[in-house]
Amino acid sequence: VEGWQDAPVKDATVHGEGEDVHVSRCVGTRASMQLVSLMGDTKFVCVEDCQCLHLTVELVSKAVLLLRCAKCVIVIGGRVPSVTLRDCVNVEVILGDSSCAGGIETVGCHGIVLTTVPQANHAFLSVRQLQDSLQKNSVA
Repeated sequence: VEGWQDAPVKDATVHGEGEDVHVSRCVGTRASMQLVSLMGDTKFVCVEDCQCLHLTVELVSKAVLLLRCAKCVIVIGGRVPSVTLRDCVNVEVILGDSSCAGGIETVGCHGIVLTTVPQANHAFLSVRQLQDSLQKNSVA
């Protein structure tokens, strides 16, 4: 997925089963974030030079890397391996409260928000469960 700008009609669903996925230079607006959904068990996810992007990752087996991103929301379902953010500004990472197996590293970043969702009796939460829980518990 590369180079989408201000085009909500181009929201993408990518089936990345067993693949590395690279999302690059996708730019939305404050009023309409660019939406990319990765379905299946993606091996590695790299998000680079994106702004106003809302990325949902169903499952990832190796790692998630964000480089030079701004004003993005990343929702990661399932068991989360390591997450690395480099030179990012105003990025929110959303995941289950005990699902991060690796670690979360930020280098040269500011305005990073980590939102964890209680998992109750679930071993891991799906992207849908994370989003539903956030909507139920949001402050209006």
